[in-house]
Formats: sequence, C-alpha cells, structure tokens
Amino acid sequence: MRTKTVSKFSNCSTVIDGDTAEASARVRAYHVGAGDKAHLFEESLAAFEAKLIRTREGWRFSRFAEPLYAMLGTQEVFGLANPHETEKIAEN
Repeated sequence: MRTKTVSKFSNCSTVIDGDTAEASARVRAYHVGAGDKAHLFEESLAAFEAKLIRTREGWRFSRFAEPLYAMLGTQEVFGLANPHETEKIAEN
C-alpha cells in the first residue's frame, strides 16, 4: 500500500560558504491513504533545515532536521498503528 502525496515547497534558501552550506525550505505536504486507508489523510506544515559539506563525491548532508509546525489528520494513513513508530523508521 502506498499513499498519494502532494508536496509544496516555498521560501527556499541556500547559503554557501566555501565547503559548507546551509539550506532551508518551508513544506506543506498532503498525504491521502490508499486501499483500506483511502478514507484517511495527513497534512503537515513543516520546515526542512539542512547543513551540508562538500566532499570529493559532491555535497553531503551533515545535519538534517524537519521541525513539524502543525499536523492535521492521522499518521495511520501511512499504515502505522502507533504514530511513535515513525521514530523507529527514522532510526533505521
């Protein structure tokens, strides 16, 4: 089962200082369930905040955060019985 997602990004900003950079964006994501979860949705207002370093292979994240400002609906749309399971997924 997969959700359908629409994401909108705004206020994108990048500052490069030599071999380091900071990037950020504001995000609005709307997820609609599929199959037996088709009646569920989850909508989030968040930010993407990143620090990057330049390597021989290109730019790599040294830090990435996604502070969540607001959420409507339920994370069950992703097939999770317990919203705290997202922490387990992020750790893997």
